[in-house]
Amino acid sequence: MADPEALFREIARNKAANIPPFEKLENHRQLVGQLQDAIEARRLELEDWAFGSLPVEDIPDPFEAVRLAIREGDQQAIKAAALAAYKKGQFGAVRLAGEVNQRIAALMDHLQTYGELASLNQKVFMRFALAEPEGEPV
Repeated sequence: MADPEALFREIARNKAANIPPFEKLENHRQLVGQLQDAIEARRLELEDWAFGSLPVEDIPDPFEAVRLAIREGDQQAIKAAALAAYKKGQFGAVRLAGEVNQRIAALMDHLQTYGELASLNQKVFMRFALAEPEGEPV
């Protein structure tokens, strides 16, 4: 699997390359596709690493369930509650679980860098970094 950061560097090098604009644009589109695939593959890998084959439970209040599991020191209950929260999009509970579970924290870091939890600054950076190279119209 390709490393997203390595692909960002390749995208930047391509934009700075002294090659014809049509080639630069073609390379850019290919690299952006590879980057999107790498980000998704990494997310799936981190989900598997964090939750494994744990079944998704219907937990009415995942945040409270995570809080109680942390207090009791029950790692399986923490993971189960965090997975329920993750599937419901209740990322506060997942973030709380990440405070005591390194694997869940790694997934949250990925989502904050590349996913739906990215900050406005991160989203602006991504938009700029992934913008097509300037040059003559194709």
